[in-house]
Amino acid sequence: MAKILFLPLNTNHVLIFQNIFKNIRYRYEVISHDKISEEKQYQTGKMLTKLGIAYRHFPENIYRSVNDSLLQKLITFFKIKNAVRFILKEISPSVIVLALDNDPIAQIFISESKKHGIKTVLIQEALLRPYEYSMRKKYFSDYIHGILSFFGIYLSYTTYGASGCDQILVGGKLSEEIIKRRGAPKEKIKIVGHPRYDGMINKIKTIPKVSNPNKVYLFAASTTIIDNNQNIRFLEKLIESIKGFQVHLIIKLHPRGVQEPADIYNLLDINREHSIEIIKEGDDTFELLKRADVLITVSSTIVLEALMMDKECVVGSYLAGESRLEYGKYDAIHSIESEEEIYDVMKKAILSKKSYENKHRLLEDELYRLDGKAGQRAASFIENMVL
Repeated sequence: MAKILFLPLNTNHVLIFQNIFKNIRYRYEVISHDKISEEKQYQTGKMLTKLGIAYRHFPENIYRSVNDSLLQKLITFFKIKNAVRFILKEISPSVIVLALDNDPIAQIFISESKKHGIKTVLIQEALLRPYEYSMRKKYFSDYIHGILSFFGIYLSYTTYGASGCDQILVGGKLSEEIIKRRGAPKEKIKIVGHPRYDGMINKIKTIPKVSNPNKVYLFAASTTIIDNNQNIRFLEKLIESIKGFQVHLIIKLHPRGVQEPADIYNLLDINREHSIEIIKEGDDTFELLKRADVLITVSSTIVLEALMMDKECVVGSYLAGESRLEYGKYDAIHSIESEEEIYDVMKKAILSKKSYENKHRLLEDELYRLDGKAGQRAASFIENMVL
């Protein structure tokens, strides 16, 4: 039987776990999420196969959707609970490794694990924002789900990092402080760095500094790029600024967004100008970032990749809401705090480069040692939980 069970609930989790797999000495099993959702980002099987990682599926197809009725969610919950019980009995692991603890599936695994004396460890999934979940409006359904969860019925997402895993492995001290504020005791939290960035840290060391005759700005857009007037105005003012600076702008649409490049060209009526390039599929964001001078985003982990390359980062903080990145004390990024500041901050990003020391200090607080060994430390910690 496997000693360790990994539960990647989306493709990002596979990227996080792969650098732990390389360092695990015990036998382990991986569960693919493919039979639980048909959406692309949750289909982990292809990625696991590409990486040469063996896996097993959930025992049956149990597709779920955010649009399911309460009755359908209840039916799905009991189906998934039975599947989880089957998996735990079949594999009988000593430790379960997750990158999400607030998804209903993860909550079922954690609850059932406690009943069987199986330890659980949460690996930090992405950047943690200080105010996420704290300012969200409460709806009647939230109270219903809260009552149901009291009786062990999990139908909705909860607060990340507060669902009762035995141990939580985080990237750095910034995440440690946020997780502690969400209710996890300090002794449950261990700083190891972020395994997803191990290979990237080593790869970035070999990348030559960019030297563009004309500056290149990369806007890594979120799925909300044109969701409301505020986002549309940001995009319009961004393009207006870029034209004034005579630089090249690449807009990288989010792969899970519904918009296509043609939608943005038509909305803004910019007729595929040479100075503006809109991309969605077929271009790796990391490769685009390598040739950019400045990254523009709202609230994304790509900020860390840009800082590792000593790029200038412009963050639309006023658009991020509770997901804003609170990096003010580091003086490592250029933050836009209102619509009126867009032009000035974009111009400043060209003329006023933030110091590498400030960027490195921020990175250490988010990603610990930056030595490419986070996966190794995480694997060692998980193995000690088995003993």
